[in-house]
Amino acid sequence: MSDEKEDKARGASSQIVLEALFDCIPDLIFAKGDDGVYTHCNDAFSRFVGRSKEDIIGYTDYDLFPKRVADLFRKHDQEMLTQGSARHNDEWVTYPDGKKVLLDTLKTPFHVLDNQANAILGISRDITDYNKVKTDLDLSSERFKAALESTLDGFWLVDRQGKIVMVNEAYCRMSGYEAKEFEQLGVSDLDVHETESQRKIHMLKLLETGSELFETKHRRKDGSVWHVEVSISYSDVEGGCFFIFLRDISERKNKERILELRQKMSELVFHTEPMTLLRTALDVAEEVTASEIGFFHFVEEDEETVSLQTWSTRTLKEMCFAKGDGLHYPVSAAGVWVDCIRERKPIIHNDYPSLPHKKGMRDGHPPLQRELTVPIFRNGKIVAVVGLGNKKTDYDDNDLALVSEIADMAFEYSERKKAEEQIQFMAYNDVLTGLPNRQLLADRLHQAISLSKRSKQIIAVCFLDLDGFKAINDRFGHEIGDRLLQELAKRLQAELREGDTLARLGGDEFSLVLCGLNMIDDGEEVVNRILNSVKQPFNIDGHRLHVSASIGITYSPHDPGDGDALLRHADQAMYKAKEAGKNRFQLYTPIEEHKISQRLKALGEFKYALSENQLRLHYQPRISLDTGALTGVEALVRWQHPEKGLLQPVQFLPLLANTAYEIELDEWVIIATLNEHMKWRKLDLYIPVSINITPRHIQQKSFPVFLKELLKEYPKDITKYIEFEVLETAAIRDTTAVSEIMRECVQMGITFSLDDFGTGYSSLIYFHQLPVKVLKIDQHFVRDMLIDPADHRIVEGVLKLAETLNCPVVAEGVETKELGLMLHQLGCQYAQGYGIAKPMPTDQLVNWIIQRGTDEFWYNLSEKKYDFSSAYDLNVVLFSHRSWLEGVLDHVASHYESPCPPLGHASCHFSKWYHGPGRDLYGHLEHYPFILAKHDLMHELGERYVMLSKTGRQDEAKKLYDDLQKTAADVFEMLKKLKAD
Repeated sequence: MSDEKEDKARGASSQIVLEALFDCIPDLIFAKGDDGVYTHCNDAFSRFVGRSKEDIIGYTDYDLFPKRVADLFRKHDQEMLTQGSARHNDEWVTYPDGKKVLLDTLKTPFHVLDNQANAILGISRDITDYNKVKTDLDLSSERFKAALESTLDGFWLVDRQGKIVMVNEAYCRMSGYEAKEFEQLGVSDLDVHETESQRKIHMLKLLETGSELFETKHRRKDGSVWHVEVSISYSDVEGGCFFIFLRDISERKNKERILELRQKMSELVFHTEPMTLLRTALDVAEEVTASEIGFFHFVEEDEETVSLQTWSTRTLKEMCFAKGDGLHYPVSAAGVWVDCIRERKPIIHNDYPSLPHKKGMRDGHPPLQRELTVPIFRNGKIVAVVGLGNKKTDYDDNDLALVSEIADMAFEYSERKKAEEQIQFMAYNDVLTGLPNRQLLADRLHQAISLSKRSKQIIAVCFLDLDGFKAINDRFGHEIGDRLLQELAKRLQAELREGDTLARLGGDEFSLVLCGLNMIDDGEEVVNRILNSVKQPFNIDGHRLHVSASIGITYSPHDPGDGDALLRHADQAMYKAKEAGKNRFQLYTPIEEHKISQRLKALGEFKYALSENQLRLHYQPRISLDTGALTGVEALVRWQHPEKGLLQPVQFLPLLANTAYEIELDEWVIIATLNEHMKWRKLDLYIPVSINITPRHIQQKSFPVFLKELLKEYPKDITKYIEFEVLETAAIRDTTAVSEIMRECVQMGITFSLDDFGTGYSSLIYFHQLPVKVLKIDQHFVRDMLIDPADHRIVEGVLKLAETLNCPVVAEGVETKELGLMLHQLGCQYAQGYGIAKPMPTDQLVNWIIQRGTDEFWYNLSEKKYDFSSAYDLNVVLFSHRSWLEGVLDHVASHYESPCPPLGHASCHFSKWYHGPGRDLYGHLEHYPFILAKHDLMHELGERYVMLSKTGRQDEAKKLYDDLQKTAADVFEMLKKLKAD
């Protein structure tokens, strides 16, 4: 009994504890049978019902609640019992005090120990406040999403790993990606400037700072790039994330860029060339439209012709290898890029390849995919066209607006620059002739005087006044007179050398400043050419007009005055020239007196030189261009002056003209040469020698007598090795008498050559009447034949004439291999010049012969294959081009011991040929302009290659090596194609 009582006591105690525990729980706890009768409940449930526990237990929901609520509770009971497992229900109920709450009720089946029937255990929790929070959150979320989708700015939600977990529609539109594609994209895939490693560093910094505002560029799906302003905030919610707002600021950046451009051009206009202004504008137009090609064309007044003014920097360096400043194109023959002129409005071609009226691109021009051209109007006329090409996406109206603004700006500043240059020009130049005016002349003269004092050289100041000009003005009018003055200015300018100045002082008065003279006679030589040029007839509008000039000359420092004084003295001398009969020059009196005094002194010094053995002979080799073999030497006299050092012939021969010393010197040279030849024979060297004979000497009947007597002292066969060179000069007037004298010499076995052929006035008469066997082309024609089209034609003409007459030709002044190769391909047999060997004393000559001192290039030239093309002129250029490349590579390979060819593109042979004979022969071809830019790029690569190699950056140099070879090969092929076209 006691045990049973104890068990009952313990059970009652447990029941009390359990009920107390349930009463402490704020949730509603209840139990009821499957019939819906309540069997248990806690205090919370009692308060909820509004009855005591005793008034609840034994009752059903229908007893306790309104029928609508009871039906709901009963329905949930049955669903749970049918399901056989726990079930959650949300149930809105009302407390007795009228308070309405939302209960989250968990009902679960259980078995009572003394009754195996199913029972129901329920726990209800008031979730009214939680539900409100959740509802508010849901509402906020919807509002947040609505705000993100309605904003024009882009939005990213990015987790700490850099993954974009959310993106709004605005950014999808901006970037061209669909929302689902961002699942595979990270920040570094879209931000142009941020690699993955940089992205990680950036995010770590943001974790510290919390926020940031910056500008960057993003890459669209199509590859194009746009400007973005990025605002980032970091939050710890949901494990940490970045809220990123992205604003498209392309329009703002473009406006800023254009504002910067205007500022820059307003600065450049004062201190740069118009070409730089235009190129600067094109570069910005390319940048803001993401184009790859840009060009600027001026359109002429008739709107029928356009001229290429400039390309953009990128176009020239990377895209389109053409330099065509000033080249003209008729609109009728141009391609689709002039549609904007034909239609008089901006034009976009976004599918260029499919256009039916497109034209093929020139060599060096990239294929066009898209094109935009904008005409510039002034006073209703199209004055220029700006074009852009090869944007990666279609051009649009925004591009048109940007380019139109930049185009107008470029034209505006180029016109401003022209106006500024015109004002500057008018301040210092004569408007009619374009020559310097008095103000600029005074400045040039001041500089020349200062330079003369430093260099110890002489300057000549000349005052020129026309004879007979007033009569032409009176008869034909001032318009014809002005035209004559313009043509005269061109003639005078052509006679001057680089560094000389020609100025118009007013009316028919001109001034000349001749710089860098060694002696007074040098200036007189130039003035004599000018006098002869002026008296040649002028053809103005069908009128054959004749004038002459009177010129006064003074020399500084012999005349020690300043610039104004020198001009006055030259003016005074000019009036004396007019008084003396016009068409002549007159020295300023103190200068004339000084000249006479100096001449007498110099003649005395020369007489002493003859007697004291101060004269020397140097010998310059002449070779066969076929074999490179020595075929003779030319004897050239020098004066070893005790004070002035070794004097060249030009420094003393003019002094001897028309004096007895002139003939005495000839005889000395002949005797000294023959004696030297005999010394060579002792060394088994039978070297033919060419000796210069002055025109005055060859006209002397005593010359054959002297020669005959002299030759008696030498072996009879010596005449086979003697050649006399006779200058083609107007000094030989009686060709019949001279011919008889020369024939007497020929009978002795002497050979004659005609020196400086092409410079006189009666070359063919000389050649026809005189017993000449060899022609020597004047070195002035030869030296510039590769850069001067006129000289090239003269040399070619002389060689063809000589071929017709079966007369061998010697070319003087061969200073480069290119000249030698050109002459050889033209059919010239012999050559001499510094490129082969300089004049040298006899001992050096002997060593040169024994050691075969000429460059290997000259040997067996006829057997070497330079058949790059079928055109000899192109072969020379191709040879030069290849030699330059080999020279650069050899220079590096030899560790800089072998000489490096000129790295600057303007100093090489090709550049001079391109602007001279090349343009003359091939400038009309469409792809000709593209060669120069490619060539200049090759020089830039060559210069960088040498620099990188010398500074030890071998890896970079190796990478550049292939680019250099490729570019050189491109130039080679473009040159070869010139003949094919």
